[in-house]
Amino acid sequence: MHQKNLSVDSFKKNFLILILLLYSFLINQYFGYIGVFPTDSFAFFDRAYGILLGEYPFQDYWTVSGITIDFLQSIIFFLFGVSWTSYLLHSSLLNLIFVYFNFKFFEKLNLNFLSNYFLCLCIATLSYSFSGSPFVDHHAVFLSIIGLYLIIWFTQTGQKNYLFLGVFCFVLAFFSKQVPTTYIILVTFMYLFLFFYQKSFEGLYNFLILTFIYLIVILSLISFVLFFLLKINFSDFWIQYISHPISIGENRFNNINFSLDNLFLSYKFFHFFNLILLYFCIKNNLNKKYNNLNLINFTILALSIFLLFHQIVTKNQIFIYFILFIVSGLILVNNQNSKGSFKYSLLIFFIFLNVGLTIKYHYRYNIDRKFLDFNNFNQQNLLKGSAIDNHLKGLKWITPDISSMAANTDRVNQIKLTRDYLLKNNNVMLISNYSFFSVINQKKTHSPVRYVVFDNTSFPLGNSKFSNNFKEFLIKNIKRKNVESILAFGSNDNKFVEEYLTDDCYLIYRLNDNIINYKLNFNCDSLKN
Repeated sequence: MHQKNLSVDSFKKNFLILILLLYSFLINQYFGYIGVFPTDSFAFFDRAYGILLGEYPFQDYWTVSGITIDFLQSIIFFLFGVSWTSYLLHSSLLNLIFVYFNFKFFEKLNLNFLSNYFLCLCIATLSYSFSGSPFVDHHAVFLSIIGLYLIIWFTQTGQKNYLFLGVFCFVLAFFSKQVPTTYIILVTFMYLFLFFYQKSFEGLYNFLILTFIYLIVILSLISFVLFFLLKINFSDFWIQYISHPISIGENRFNNINFSLDNLFLSYKFFHFFNLILLYFCIKNNLNKKYNNLNLINFTILALSIFLLFHQIVTKNQIFIYFILFIVSGLILVNNQNSKGSFKYSLLIFFIFLNVGLTIKYHYRYNIDRKFLDFNNFNQQNLLKGSAIDNHLKGLKWITPDISSMAANTDRVNQIKLTRDYLLKNNNVMLISNYSFFSVINQKKTHSPVRYVVFDNTSFPLGNSKFSNNFKEFLIKNIKRKNVESILAFGSNDNKFVEEYLTDDCYLIYRLNDNIINYKLNFNCDSLKN
């Protein structure tokens, strides 16, 4: 009878975990269909499809981040077809995997099942669904945290598969985005140093050798694909993915807003949760209890602080609310191991606080789509994505600058006009943040950048020391692909051409106020052979 009850309990738990994972997948899939911020939402749509057409990062478009997403999404497109649904499948699966690893992380720390389940529901709600579609920061952070968990599990069990998968996750994370991956690698190094310090560095040599071997094997395979099979120039890779992003980081660091609101008030809940975890770190250290747990406490605290720093530096919409629940998990694990009557009060307090935070930010970022820059989101202005093309079927089309159904209909008509022009004309290079024309027309658009953003982050501007590198890259691609004209669609996109080509290199033909065609003149100095 006892064994039967254990079997029933196990079945119930596994069933509940299945529901949790299904929820993690579906919540992202659901909100990913609602609204788009073109710059970010379509960043990998055309690019992943372009890989299937033979267009590769560093070689065909300037790439400062996201190649992991490009190649993984191209595989998904190849397996499941090219559609908005299969595009969201990518981010929905990662949301599911991230929630699963968090559940296992807390389970291994012996957090009780109900608390663990509750926190993972909160994580699932406030993670990838903010964006819905694949996004570089989410990928980099989620893969890095998974890598950190795997490294921790390796040190606890000695199972080499954990170490290999951990290294692999960090490599995938780095090729999603260099920062915050680098920060989380530093957190991992801190954990490893403290772990081996406690063991008088016993086993450190074998760990380093094994890690080095795994890293060399993984990087060799990636290098073989990029530089041998795809014939990408290593110099292009180094300038675009290492040197240029370093300069971006330097500029952002030098322009941090040190105001009280930016450093503290906007992140008050993060500071509060971190202070509570710091209290348990100090308490356990003074009492010399739970050495292994306290090492993980310090590690997660450092993780939270580094992610907070990354959020402040990048100045983007806040996307790291999930870390509140990871920190909460460590607080509840410590509270669970504590003595005294206040432990139950703290448990109840954190449950209600986390419920309140989840509801608050669910409405702000999922329902009102604030992460996508919507300020007055109105579902009455939504149009079907299939009105543009069947590849966007299921998408409920609206962008943050749309304030009425008439404006949304006009935008869709502008898109159709651009689509038809690209379909009828060959040898056209497209400059636009609406990166789906390659998919809907089933042909290359020769776009030289992933994002059209004039802040030196997606490509170097004239005031960057890498602007000449980009100008050479652009002109080389114009000639290599026999581009005859450049089509700019969207506000300010005309600045792109005028930034890198002199007036005598093109003639301007306006299709309308939002669509400009630059007919190239190859007799100008910049474009002469």
